[in-house]
Amino acid sequence: MRQEVEKNLIDQSRAGDADAFSEIYSLLKDSIYGFAYRMTNEQPIAEEITQEVFIFFIENPDKYDSKQGRLFSFLCGVARNKALNHLKKSGTRLEANSLDEERIESLAGGNGNSPVNNVLDQEFSEKIEECVAQLSPFQKEVLILRELEDLSYEEIARITDTSVGVIKGRLHRARQTLAKILAPYIEGKEVLYEVHRS
Repeated sequence: MRQEVEKNLIDQSRAGDADAFSEIYSLLKDSIYGFAYRMTNEQPIAEEITQEVFIFFIENPDKYDSKQGRLFSFLCGVARNKALNHLKKSGTRLEANSLDEERIESLAGGNGNSPVNNVLDQEFSEKIEECVAQLSPFQKEVLILRELEDLSYEEIARITDTSVGVIKGRLHRARQTLAKILAPYIEGKEVLYEVHRS
């Protein structure tokens, strides 16, 4: 959403314009839901968090300060707090994992568009989703926000109330953890690609 359009919609929403709020909701709900789902791995909880985030925004419109970043970043911060509260209640440990394995440079890459390669890429994407679900909550959130939502380090630091250095460290460890989990699968995938190319 362009900054000027976002500002106008927020101003109208704050003034009680239900249509403006509906448009904000339509534009951002899928991204907020996607973040909440990847954090919790539970569809009903992600749906509940998404609803709670927008209710929070309706009830507390002045808590958002455009000088602190985009509305999406603010709403992600609200969703993050709700997701972490849910994870704590369910007994999930929230410490960041610190494995020191080889850094992964790329999680996926195609070798053409053959039907076999498309199936392999689909399977690999599903495997990545499974692996992301295994990350610690702090690694998972930074990976989702950086790689999937394409937020800057500064935006993620604001959302998580940490420093850019902490975010870079968590992202590095998340990538390392994924590399370790995916290593056998990546090797198998490369072998399959070679077999089908020859």
